[in-house]
Amino acid sequence: MELVDDSAAPHILANGIWDDGSPKSMQESEAPAMNNMQISGNGSQITGPFTTAGTDHVYCSVHPGMKLTVIVQHESKKQREIACPLLFAIVVRIRRLFVGHL
Repeated sequence: MELVDDSAAPHILANGIWDDGSPKSMQESEAPAMNNMQISGNGSQITGPFTTAGTDHVYCSVHPGMKLTVIVQHESKKQREIACPLLFAIVVRIRRLFVGHL
């Protein structure tokens, strides 16, 4: 997954959540590690792979309340049969996900 910061604001991402205004570090067992992953203004970082079904939580330590939830689901047999064989990159546009936090 590519995380893209398309604004001038920098972000520092880590596994975990905001809990009542305080960051709480935690990492789901299947989640790729994001320990102080820095994304400079108008920059990007690659993370992953997300190989196990589940819900992974990421927060920005610079912006209180800014969070990202990644939900990974297994595809069904029918989905695999009709899926295009091409690989697609998932691009998360940070500014658009967190409108109001920047």
